[in-house]
Amino acid sequence: MGPDPVLTLDVAIAEDDWLAAMEGPEAVAAAAARAAFHSGIQMGIQDWPLAGAAEAGVRLTGDVEIQELNRRYRDRDQPTMCCHFRRSIKPIGNGCRPAPR
Repeated sequence: MGPDPVLTLDVAIAEDDWLAAMEGPEAVAAAAARAAFHSGIQMGIQDWPLAGAAEAGVRLTGDVEIQELNRRYRDRDQPTMCCHFRRSIKPIGNGCRPAPR
């Protein structure tokens, strides 16, 4: 077995409402992301994209920004609880789009 996988995580708060809604939103988001990361490893997910290390970003934002991201990248003009991009985002011109699956 190789070295223990490492998750480098960046948590950003884009909406101040998160600070009022709960105590320590960065820590809560980081704990949830790390739990999901290690759960995937423990479950032995076949296509888990790890070679000993991974990077992830969590952005705590609101409905307006989520709706814009959904409209731009998912052709879905409404807010959702979560918006995620698989594995990587490749730059295209002045913007970005999710990498093909």
